[in-house]
Amino acid sequence: MTSYGPIRPDTSIKAHMEGRLIGYDDVAAEALRRAGRDASSVDLQAMMNGISAAAEYQLQQYCQNVTQLDWAQMKAVLDRPDFTPQLFTDYLSTCGPAGAAVHNRFAEVLQQVIPDLVANQIREGILDKIGPAPEPYQVDTGLIAPHPRYIDNMPDLIPTADEVVRAAALQAGRDPAGVDRGRLTSAVNSAIETQLEEYCTQLPSVGWPAVKAILDRPDFNPQLLRNYMSTRGVEGVGMYNALRVFLTEQLPPTVIEIIGETPAASSPPPLQSVPSFSGASAAAGGFDPGPVGGVVTRPAAPPPAARPSSAPSRNLLYFGGAAGLVAILIAVAIGLNAGGGDSAGSSKAPDTVIESYGNSGGDADSGPAPGSGPQKSSNDLNVSVPMSHPPCDGSGIVVLANAVTPGRYASEIQRHLNMHPGSSYLRTDESCSSLRPRDDAGNPIYAVYRPAGRTPSQVCAAVRAAGGDAYGKWLDNTTDPRAMIRC
Repeated sequence: MTSYGPIRPDTSIKAHMEGRLIGYDDVAAEALRRAGRDASSVDLQAMMNGISAAAEYQLQQYCQNVTQLDWAQMKAVLDRPDFTPQLFTDYLSTCGPAGAAVHNRFAEVLQQVIPDLVANQIREGILDKIGPAPEPYQVDTGLIAPHPRYIDNMPDLIPTADEVVRAAALQAGRDPAGVDRGRLTSAVNSAIETQLEEYCTQLPSVGWPAVKAILDRPDFNPQLLRNYMSTRGVEGVGMYNALRVFLTEQLPPTVIEIIGETPAASSPPPLQSVPSFSGASAAAGGFDPGPVGGVVTRPAAPPPAARPSSAPSRNLLYFGGAAGLVAILIAVAIGLNAGGGDSAGSSKAPDTVIESYGNSGGDADSGPAPGSGPQKSSNDLNVSVPMSHPPCDGSGIVVLANAVTPGRYASEIQRHLNMHPGSSYLRTDESCSSLRPRDDAGNPIYAVYRPAGRTPSQVCAAVRAAGGDAYGKWLDNTTDPRAMIRC
């Protein structure tokens, strides 16, 4: 049996740690108190899964952007059976000044940001308990009415098995009429069924017997499955979006390979399903189910960073890094962010970056086209984090601070990055047109910001969490740059 010893804290660093890390059960209790709800009316497992996944995802983002932090090492501490908030505090003290900065920000996230966001979700009914899965006879005929709250988080229909095969044939450079579509379609259908059964073993509240009854309906179509999954709450949303990723991204390469190697008359080999309902599948679909099982007493595996091309679903809670995954089991993704006032207007940003110490660099004057992507710009200030170019995808950001004085850009931006661990910065005239490109004197504007979700309520929650002069902006190329999100 593995034995675990104490972690000897660095007292010199610990002296700079402010606030106190609290356990996830305390976070949940505070969220319930703020929402004015009794625990008996809330899906406690979904809430704890969301809190843990959101918190750990935030920590992972810190590690990805701070060289002094090691995610594998931090994860090992989080996974210890004797894990406590104090143990984690001691560990962070061994990580130098960056560890102290993470501790101070993370304490705020646990005590203020996550409880506020979870409380909002509780009030909106997203975490209400759902009833037991229906019996197969209840869904094997007739219409299935979607849940109006959850259906919007499942924006795209999954493709049919035949559509998967047809698309794969075209990508393989073959005429769909020239491949054995019947057998390949049957193989894809078998893979879908295997995948869904595996998902349901991990999220039993969705109900495999009911899912199987829907798949076996003679009038089956993707809309039926989508409607049913929406009635199963956040777990159904996550499962459906994970299946969509499986059918559009994970399975097609295998089908393409089979089409390229198998003569039309041959029987295609069986298609392998993804072995488990992984965080990768869920996060790529804009949702992470968090761990499956009992009450979470320590962080669960965080969702991996989502690709910028995957626009997060509406009404989901987003946190720390919007370009990253960001998630609604709540953990899908909780919009943990803070904001600040910026004369540039507002914008929506990508993943969070955290660094408390770094270099300062020079200023610049002109740059590439707005929303042109994450390239290295000659106007990068060479501070502790690189300048970001968030996508102009309609998401929201909280602006924390602006710098408009030539010759002082680097020092001012670095100071605000240090004040707001986890934040990023951009130059407005190299970003979306919804941000004011220059100040009244004609000077470029650099803004420190954090991503803040995709709905006004999410952005405003992040603005309130940030406090001060923080305000929200949309990242797109249609909103008037003079417009701010009113909270």
